[in-house]
Amino acid sequence: MISTSSPAADKKSGQVECAATDVRLAYDCIITLTNKKTGQTIKDAEFTVSADMPSMPGAHTVKPVAVMNHGMGMYHVQLVLEMYGEWALIMDFTLPKRDRVVTKVTITKTGGGSTPKP
Repeated sequence: MISTSSPAADKKSGQVECAATDVRLAYDCIITLTNKKTGQTIKDAEFTVSADMPSMPGAHTVKPVAVMNHGMGMYHVQLVLEMYGEWALIMDFTLPKRDRVVTKVTITKTGGGSTPKP
């Protein structure tokens, strides 16, 4: 049997919103996953999130943290970052299929999030 789904049909999109916690530079982030092509939410995904600061490659990195599934395509992760600024969040998926999605977020004292792409 030959699969009729293309790799592009399985691409994911992650919208990220982070809120500051009582701990300096610690953020509670909600990631909403959707299918890039159809816009449908992706439920029951399993993945970790790590972070890297693109302006200083390798200097500021956050080790992978497992996410908690909140249902309806929404996932929670707490990240402790080293400074404010632009971060690349790297989502490494094991389910539903192995994949990697990178989303840039801008973090400030109060929180931050990703900018949706048109």
